[in-house]
Amino acid sequence: MKHERRPMARDCRSRRRRDPNRARPSVAGRAGSADPRWRAGVVRRSRRPRPCRCRRTGGRPSIATACPGGAAAGSSGGSAIGPHRHGPAEGRMMSEQAISPDVVIDDEGLYTLDGDPPQDALTDAESDAGVIESLARLSPVEYDRRREAEATKLGIRVTTLDREVARLRRRDVDAPSDGGTETLFPDVVPWPKLVDGEDLLTTMAATFRKHLVLPAGAADALALWVLHAHAHDASSISPILSITSPTPECGKTTALTVLAALVPKALPGSNITAAALFRAVEKWQPTLLIDEADTFLGQRDELRGVLNSGHSRAAAFVIRTTGDDHEPRRFRTWSPKAIAAIGDLHPTLASRSIHIELRRMGPGEHVEPAREGRLGHLDPLIRKAARWTSDHFDCLRGADPNIPATLAGRRADNWHPLLAIADTAGGDWPLRARRAAEALTGTDRGETAGVMLLADIRTVLRERGLDRISSADLAVALGEMLDRPWPEWRAGNPITQTQVARLLKPFKIGPRQIRVSCRTLKGYHIDQFTDAFSRYLPSGAETAKQPNDSADFEGIEGDTSGAGVSGRLGSKAAGNSRCFGVSPRDGTAVVDNEIEWFEGETESAP
Repeated sequence: MKHERRPMARDCRSRRRRDPNRARPSVAGRAGSADPRWRAGVVRRSRRPRPCRCRRTGGRPSIATACPGGAAAGSSGGSAIGPHRHGPAEGRMMSEQAISPDVVIDDEGLYTLDGDPPQDALTDAESDAGVIESLARLSPVEYDRRREAEATKLGIRVTTLDREVARLRRRDVDAPSDGGTETLFPDVVPWPKLVDGEDLLTTMAATFRKHLVLPAGAADALALWVLHAHAHDASSISPILSITSPTPECGKTTALTVLAALVPKALPGSNITAAALFRAVEKWQPTLLIDEADTFLGQRDELRGVLNSGHSRAAAFVIRTTGDDHEPRRFRTWSPKAIAAIGDLHPTLASRSIHIELRRMGPGEHVEPAREGRLGHLDPLIRKAARWTSDHFDCLRGADPNIPATLAGRRADNWHPLLAIADTAGGDWPLRARRAAEALTGTDRGETAGVMLLADIRTVLRERGLDRISSADLAVALGEMLDRPWPEWRAGNPITQTQVARLLKPFKIGPRQIRVSCRTLKGYHIDQFTDAFSRYLPSGAETAKQPNDSADFEGIEGDTSGAGVSGRLGSKAAGNSRCFGVSPRDGTAVVDNEIEWFEGETESAP
């Protein structure tokens, strides 16, 4: 007799284990009071009856008596069930449990409660919630020892328990202990007496010189920036204080440590994300003191954009969506910020900064260490700063100081609030502040590669007395500037003609056909740069010295014999009729051997 295949009881059980549509109770239902029937024993998840899909029902879900083990006839909706067996495999029980009369089966085959849950169900749910809260208060080591056993007792997965414990711990950290405003920063009690601003700034500058080796004007700038942090809302511009150095151990962290003892709501950090930055500013309005910026800020465009946005109060916002409904919300980025890094900051940050470059302490120089926890002697200074800025807040808000002529554009904006503080303090500080501004902005740290290129092209044309230059010769001349980035512009290679053209394109400058000697080449004429020089290089907008318009170079000797020219300039008779060029100004004929470094080889006259 052919062996009869066993019924589908095992298949149904396997299907039950991996059915993706199987409804699972929420965590709140297992551990809270939102849906307590699971913990009350009304329905056990591990023994939950499932509609079978055996051959007797044609693969259709059913809870009726299509299977022999059914306890009562009825439709698949709203029928209470008892033991449920499959065919001859009577010993394999899919579910055998006394179901409460309150539990009914809906049209989807899912279990619901008819009426209010039993009171003991709520009691058990509250008890489970209390267990999870007690676990959240344990130390990480003790919780790790008990998590598996407690998850088994609760009838939940370990990962679910971990998630609930982590949520409760975050809630305890974020929630104020007394129901009031969370306190991360010590309260600064203003000085009880009137404060002289000149004496306060002088004392602060001396404090910075006591702990740091600083360049000229840097101590005065640091003292002024501290008062700016206290009177931050009185200004419409918030310059970043950038503290850089070429190498480690130059005092950047020490500078931030002293600043943290003097500024309001100091929030130091050695790494931060864009989201953490604008949320911290929105919540606390701190003074951000960011150290080690060179290790994480370089390629984070979003973070750099958030920092840039805080420069102007009118634009100091970022917009993000929050919540499950993705509601747009505006976050403030308006707060004082100081950034310390090895090397230069990105040009967009540098142009919004008051820059102080530190150097390592040299022989014969000595400073006192500034260790955290030993700066209590600075407490009177922060209290005096709070009192002075409070007394002069309205005056600072309406101040309009005179800006030195050497400061223009964003550099003038950066120094505007600091000069207002110096003028309000009086004494010799108006003069000291302007001297510091000129000293610290002597080198433009905010220039982009394009502006740098304009400055170097102007230098090349001026030093060589040219009014035009070919693209090839310009690239060679730039590559010979060892103190500039052009010799190793990309992957250690000198800048090329194409790269020069690409950098000049935003200024509406491009190579064109020009006459060089008796040849027509791609290059640039000085007239193309006149507007860009005047706009982006205001301190030196003079045009380059023009070459002699005549073809007669008397007094300048050069070897013009053969194929090469050994001297810098060679001369020919003006009457040479074999090859004539067009002079830059009056059309006077020029000869082919004018400029040796323009064209490597020239033809000699017959």
